Amino acid sequence: MHSTDRLHVVHPATEPSLGLSLLGIDLGAFFMAVREIGPDPALVLLVARALALRNRSAISFRTLGWVLGMRRAAVLRSLRKLSDAGAIVWHDEADRGVIAVEVIGELPGERPLFGPEDVPPFSTHAIPTHWFVQVLPLGGRRAFLAYLYLRSRERRDGLTPPLLVTALVRACRLRWQWQGRIVLARLRRRGLVSPIGGSRYAVLDPRPPSGRERRFLRLLELGLLPPTATGCFALVAAFVVPLALLASALLLL
Repeated sequence: MHSTDRLHVVHPATEPSLGLSLLGIDLGAFFMAVREIGPDPALVLLVARALALRNRSAISFRTLGWVLGMRRAAVLRSLRKLSDAGAIVWHDEADRGVIAVEVIGELPGERPLFGPEDVPPFSTHAIPTHWFVQVLPLGGRRAFLAYLYLRSRERRDGLTPPLLVTALVRACRLRWQWQGRIVLARLRRRGLVSPIGGSRYAVLDPRPPSGRERRFLRLLELGLLPPTATGCFALVAAFVVPLALLASALLLL
């Protein structure tokens, strides 16, 4: 038997409060930054903040990639744009194998985007961080931005004021009005918004992912599926085209 030769002092401890992990952000100011810096850089910073809060550790580029549907080079371009805009300071600490990012307070140019009649008394919105690892990868960056925009216009009754598609296109930096309609249709299919007439929308909380959606997210997280839509199409084509050619050859025999 070993003799006891150490003393351990047990400090008072209580269980931390249970609840959702929430990221506080002024969505009106965020969309002003989207207009001035660009949708991808603004969203990269928002996602990095949410994942840092959720994981309490360094974030890998692979994680950012599958969550955002972006390649590493695109994430680095967004970091450079954020740095050039004065939103962050970042440094590649090669000896530690990490890129250290410091957020410089508010994004440049942040100011109220909507009038007092369109915003609730509290300008800070509490965004659950699980939205960034479920809703964002399943719906895509533009649809997620549109959902956040509708959330920013949401009033106490859960409805938006009358909203023109052109306003959504301008806020999310889409190029064409038809893109705004496609994004709204995607949100309706996913059960995130519901039109109620008069160009108004009911904004709904995301439903839990289905079993198939969870398997898809797992494949993305493990790197077994490409993070970008282009990569997924290329993967499908790599399987479908040879099978189609083989089927055609068999029919000609």
